[in-house]
Amino acid sequence: NQFSIPFLFNISEPANTAIIIKPGATSPILNDMKNSDYATRTIGYLMNAKNKICVFNIGKELSPYWRSLAELRLIDCSFADVKSIPAKVNAKEADFIYEDSTCVSLNESHLSIIKQPTSSVQKTIAAPDHLLRLFAYNDVLRKIGKRYFEKEKYENELFREAEEGYVVSPISSMIVLESNADYERTGIKENVNTVGNAGIISGGAVPEPHEWLLIALTFSMALRFIYLKRKKERASYAGK
Repeated sequence: NQFSIPFLFNISEPANTAIIIKPGATSPILNDMKNSDYATRTIGYLMNAKNKICVFNIGKELSPYWRSLAELRLIDCSFADVKSIPAKVNAKEADFIYEDSTCVSLNESHLSIIKQPTSSVQKTIAAPDHLLRLFAYNDVLRKIGKRYFEKEKYENELFREAEEGYVVSPISSMIVLESNADYERTGIKENVNTVGNAGIISGGAVPEPHEWLLIALTFSMALRFIYLKRKKERASYAGK
């Protein structure tokens, strides 16, 4: 596998810089290069930069390296086609949305998730659990940001948010388990004050593998029933 990694720390004026990328699907992430001179210089540069580097991706996906930088909000990254980039650069207009403690941006889908107090929204409207998961995941990574290699400075602060949203993150990957059997096997008591694992009964949730199997079997039985019924009707019609 071949991949390239940028020497961002050689950029002297990030506010006046735009990078156009078309990465492949394979690359290391910063944690893979932890303690290396490259990772140290890159993180040091991004931590001290007063302006984020503008990155335009003309490919179909982001490599793990670029995605990690984007999710940590260390760069401003958006998808674009080659023809539209010059106009955006000249007008200094990119598809980046302001974020704070109540709003996270999903740049790839051009959506934002806004967190509001219960009193300000209709209690009869229940949002899907996955909205909370998406908000928690993005908010945790946004808050980690430049402190990525300084886990002791954010671990306690952000652990509860990651746990509540039931998301795997740099601070909760060893705590949030996949099934009840995992909790029983390890002797860890599951926290009930979370949205829990995604399941077919959760609004907007993606079914688990065994739930997909049940759906497939039910669908197959329904198709077979319809097929046999129509076959019987055709046979009866032919007999007349």
